[in-house]
Amino acid sequence: MAATMHANINRRKLNKLNIIKICEEILNPAIPMALRLSGILMGGVVIVYERKVKMLYDDVSRLLINEAWKVKSAPEADPIMLPKRKSQA
Repeated sequence: MAATMHANINRRKLNKLNIIKICEEILNPAIPMALRLSGILMGGVVIVYERKVKMLYDDVSRLLINEAWKVKSAPEADPIMLPKRKSQA
């Protein structure tokens, strides 16, 4: 289904798909299946896997970019810094 529905699969449907289980069902079908059909189904699995990897990459990239732009406040009592008006520890 995924191979023919390229743009119609949303994130929620994609996350529900278990790639390992689908591959096992294709490799060990309940009824005999033509080699051509199993090849087409595996092509669909590749498309689903590619989309899942792309979604993960986009999420991680977005997270890293958001974290990089956050301004971190200076700690109140940094143990490395000397207290104010002190020249020696």
